[in-house]
Amino acid sequence: MYNYICSNPEEEFLKLTQQNGKIDADTVTQLYDQLRPIEPSFLCKDGGEWDGGCLDTGHSGIEMLKKMNWAGETFKSENDVDAVMIYDQVGKRVWLKEYGNAQLREIKFRGKISTAMIYDNYPIIDHFRYVNDNMVSAMSLNKNKEGTFFQQLCACDCNINPCTNRPYTKRQKILIAAVVILIIIVILAAVLIPVFILTRKKTTDSPVSTTVFTTTNSPISTTVFTTDKLPSNGTSIDYRIMPYVGNGHIATVVFSDFIYMNGLYNGENGTSHRARIPSTHNWQFNTKRVSASYSLDVETCTFTERFEDDIVRIERRIFASQEYTELLLTHVTITRATSKKQTIVVPVEVTETLTSADFNFDVVFRDDKHVLLSGKTREVENSQYQQDVLPLFIYYTPLPFNGLQLDAEESARTYLFVTSLDTDQARAKRSFDYASTERQPDQLWSAHADLWKKVWSDGRIEVRDDVELQRQINSAYYYLLSSLPPLSTKSEPKQFYGLSPGTLSRGGLLGEDYGGHSFWDTETWMYPSVLLFYPTLAKEILSYRIGLREAAADNAPLFGYEGWRFPWESARTGVDVTPDCCPEVRLYQMHITGDIAFAARQYVAATGDQNWLKSERGGDLIYETARFWASRVTYNPNRDQYD
Repeated sequence: MYNYICSNPEEEFLKLTQQNGKIDADTVTQLYDQLRPIEPSFLCKDGGEWDGGCLDTGHSGIEMLKKMNWAGETFKSENDVDAVMIYDQVGKRVWLKEYGNAQLREIKFRGKISTAMIYDNYPIIDHFRYVNDNMVSAMSLNKNKEGTFFQQLCACDCNINPCTNRPYTKRQKILIAAVVILIIIVILAAVLIPVFILTRKKTTDSPVSTTVFTTTNSPISTTVFTTDKLPSNGTSIDYRIMPYVGNGHIATVVFSDFIYMNGLYNGENGTSHRARIPSTHNWQFNTKRVSASYSLDVETCTFTERFEDDIVRIERRIFASQEYTELLLTHVTITRATSKKQTIVVPVEVTETLTSADFNFDVVFRDDKHVLLSGKTREVENSQYQQDVLPLFIYYTPLPFNGLQLDAEESARTYLFVTSLDTDQARAKRSFDYASTERQPDQLWSAHADLWKKVWSDGRIEVRDDVELQRQINSAYYYLLSSLPPLSTKSEPKQFYGLSPGTLSRGGLLGEDYGGHSFWDTETWMYPSVLLFYPTLAKEILSYRIGLREAAADNAPLFGYEGWRFPWESARTGVDVTPDCCPEVRLYQMHITGDIAFAARQYVAATGDQNWLKSERGGDLIYETARFWASRVTYNPNRDQYD
C-alpha cells in the first residue's frame, strides 16, 4: 500500500476537507495518523459548540447523518457532551436526545494518546486529532457498523463539506414567499418610524423645510444616515425627530434628558409610563465649529458626531452596547489640528441631574473614577401584581465639567464615558468594571459593532435598484431590533416587557408615545416583520403576553367571560393601563386578544415549534384565548349558528 507521508499533514488534510466527491479512505487514514493529538479542554473552549462536516469515503454513516440533519456536537465539559446536535425545522441547533450524552477521555489509539468521545448509550467512540485551531478531525468507530467513518468539527465559519441536507419543502417555499410579500407591504404601508427626518425653520417668515439624512459621498449609503445640521425647534434641538440608540435593555434619544429601561415603569394603573432616568450622556461641546456632521449607522447602532475648528478635530460615538446591555457608552477622540504644541481644553456644557419625577435617588458613592446612584420608582403599577416599587442602580463615569484636555505633547487623546444601569446592583457594577477597567474604548465599540453585524447577517430584506426604499427598510428594522431583546450578547437574559410603537427610547409622559405601552400594534403591524427573519424574537413578543397571563385570566371574569382577556394597553404587570380619559377603549377594544391569538397561530405555522406549544405555555396561550372567544358567543336557534 502506498504510504502518504508529508511534511505538513494538517495542510494536506485541510485540502481534503474542501474536496467534493468521493475520497479514498486509505489516504484519509494515513493523513489522520500524522495529525497531532488534542486535550479535552481544546474541545470545550469558548462554549464547546462545534459544527460538523464529513469526508465522503462512501461510508453509510454519511447518509444517516444527512437524514437526521446533523449539525455537530456540543462539549459542555469533559463529563457532559451533547453527542449529536441536529438542525430542527427552522434551522436551530437542538440536541438529539435519542443519542444521549457522551464523555471525553484521553485514550491511546493508533499509536497516539489523544482525546476520544465515548457515547453513554451506544458502542461508538470518536477519536479526535488536531487540524488547526478551529478544526479537528475524528475517526469514528461503531461496533455495530463496518468500516471507518471520518468527520471533522469546526469551531467557527470554516469551509467544510456539511453532512446536512435541508432543502425547503414546497410548503415552506410558499410560506416564505407569502411572508416576504407581507413584510414588504407592511413596511411600505406604514413604516414604523420614518427614516431620520430633520425639520428646521430657515427663517421666522419662511416655510419649514424638510431634510432627509443623506450621505455626502456617492453612492448613497443604505445604512448610514448623515446630516450637517441637527433638527431644531426654535433655539433648541427638536428631540421628536432625533434618532436614538438602544439594545433592548436600555435606550435613549441622542442628547435628550432621559434614558429608558425595558420593564421599568412608574405610575399606578392608567398613569403608568416609562420611568425617566436622568441621562449622563446628553452633555454638549461648547465650541465654535468650522464644519460638522452627524450620522446614525443603523448597521452598528452607533450615533457619531464629528466637527473641527482651527485647533482640534473631535469625534464622538454614542452607543448602547450589544456586548453587555447594561452599558451606555460615549467614546470621544480629540486630535490636534495645529502644529503648535500647546495644551488645549475643549469646553463642554454639562448639567448633572440627580433627580427625577419617577425616582427617589441617593448618591451612594462618588470619587474621581465613578459615581453610584441608587434609586427606586415612586409608585407600583398595581399592588395586586406588583408588590413593591422597582429598584435601579446606576454606575457612571464623572462628567467632564472642566472640559476635555489635550496636553501639549499629545497629538490625540481618547476619553471614555461609561454608564451602567440595571435593577440588579451586582450586574450593573460588573458591566461598569468591565468597560471602565478591562477594555480599551476601541475594543468596546468593535465588539459591539461585530455583534450587531451578526444580527443583520441572520436575516434582512435587500431591494435591488431602489436605494431610498432600501434605506427605509433598513431604518425600520433598526428601530424594531434595537427595541427587542438582544440576539447576540454576553449579558444574562432578562424578562422582556413588550414592544411599544414608540420604541424603547420614548414614553416618559402619558401623552408621549402611549407611555411606552404595548397594544395591538405589536402583534398586528410589527410582529410579522420580525417573525420570518428572527423567530426567536417573535417568540419573545409572545412570551411577554404569556408572562402576564395571571392578570389576563383575572380580567376575563370581570366582563363575564372565560379564558384570558388581554388588556388594550399593557406595561409591567398585565393590568389594563389605558388612561382614565378613554374608558370606552378599555371596555370595548377586546380584539387585542384576537390579535395575540393570530400572532401565536402565525408563529406555529412559520416555525412548527412543538416545544413552545408543550413546554413554554404556547399551547396554554392558544387554548385560553380560544376559551375567551368561545365564551362570548351564544347559540341562535333561529339561525342555527352561534352569534
